[in-house]
Amino acid sequence: MLLWHNVEINETHIKGYTDRATIIQIPKNLEYGGMAFYHPSKLVRENKNRSTFGFTDEWDFTLYSKNGGRKEQIGADEMLSLFGCDEGHEASYLKVEEPAPLSGDITVNEDLKR
Repeated sequence: MLLWHNVEINETHIKGYTDRATIIQIPKNLEYGGMAFYHPSKLVRENKNRSTFGFTDEWDFTLYSKNGGRKEQIGADEMLSLFGCDEGHEASYLKVEEPAPLSGDITVNEDLKR
């Protein structure tokens, strides 16, 4: 049985489109930083500030450098570890933290009430 993974990225890492593929760039501060890969557009989900790309645990990625001089082949496990995803978790490179809950007495300015 194939296991599906979704990796969350920032929308700025989507660099372009072809007829059926989305070009995704590896963040520059990671290993293989600046390299890009083509991923089927039907497996890329785009929202406002974050996007995800999905793949199975048997997926192979071909990474290309900007000038085309370098080409690397990595598997699904290496892609997950590249983005800091733990096995069995749908983690992401983009970290979103919840704000701390408010404590104490909260008052609302009367001018703001309807």
